[in-house]
Amino acid sequence: MLKSVLSWLFSEKNRTYDYTGLSAESDYIFEPTEDANSAYITSTRDLPKSGDLLVLPARDGPVCYRILQLDTYNDSPDLWTAQLERVTES
Repeated sequence: MLKSVLSWLFSEKNRTYDYTGLSAESDYIFEPTEDANSAYITSTRDLPKSGDLLVLPARDGPVCYRILQLDTYNDSPDLWTAQLERVTES
């Protein structure tokens, strides 16, 4: 199943960023919402764009999220935050 999801994700025109090897303490801050189907992330890593995908680590294996909205900060141009939506296989 994961193989088919990743295959589908990497075939999309939007870019996919793999965060599974990064540190949640130093590379990004991940904040899930109560319903677990959406989240927020803040990072100074490469700047993605709305529609891009992030693959993040989770207890049960990698989870894919699509960026719904992305904001940058005027006083810190390398810092960005994004609203995420969990991508599920259909």
